[in-house]
Amino acid sequence: MGIKDIPTEGPRGGKTTVTKRGLIRTVVYLHQDERRALKLAAAERDVPASEIMREALRRHLGIED
Repeated sequence: MGIKDIPTEGPRGGKTTVTKRGLIRTVVYLHQDERRALKLAAAERDVPASEIMREALRRHLGIED
């Protein structure tokens, strides 16, 4: 799937944010303890929390890099 194949329209017809790298903006609601652990892990590794979330999601879904 190339960047041209990524949908730019949301489920209700609105514009969806897509980065130059092809990442699509998604909102996720977390419990306080999950958010705290995510922020701590990101700080310890000096990476954005979004990177930790993408790694965990790919591992959980069995998506290889």
